[in-house]
Amino acid sequence: MKRLSLHPHLETLFALWADPREAAQAMSQTITDDFLDHIFIAEAAEDAPPIRIAKAGGALNGAFADGLQDKNLLSLFEGHDRTLLWSLLNIIKSKAQPALVRLRVRTDESATVDVDLALAPLGGGEPRTTRWLGFYQPNGPLHGVIQSQEIVAVHLQKPVRQAKA
Repeated sequence: MKRLSLHPHLETLFALWADPREAAQAMSQTITDDFLDHIFIAEAAEDAPPIRIAKAGGALNGAFADGLQDKNLLSLFEGHDRTLLWSLLNIIKSKAQPALVRLRVRTDESATVDVDLALAPLGGGEPRTTRWLGFYQPNGPLHGVIQSQEIVAVHLQKPVRQAKA
């Protein structure tokens, strides 16, 4: 089985959906200030698109030309990636467990950056509304405004932490 290397923020997020011992340990970890800058909440009424981004952290709003607030999450992707993401959101909801999406992002400065997008089910909210928690973690400096995103991999099972060499 291929093991994934994850940013510590993602380790914390996935641990919250693991067994209670891992969740308790994750909640005791120190969270850096930029953690909330990378989080968003998306919601869909009546379990149908559009997937409205209800709230988004500052770094995310700055990375997209017009911000993310009230944007349709699916509109940030094209073609088959849009269909794949909608299907994944439904799987996350039905399994009540997070998933990891690996993206290749291009900016207006012609930079290419790999990004890990964690998506998890989120309770609460209005009746007949489905909510998801998203965490958008670039794996390098993200310079410029995001122009396109391409899904390069999807991981439905809990990622296994990579052993340190």
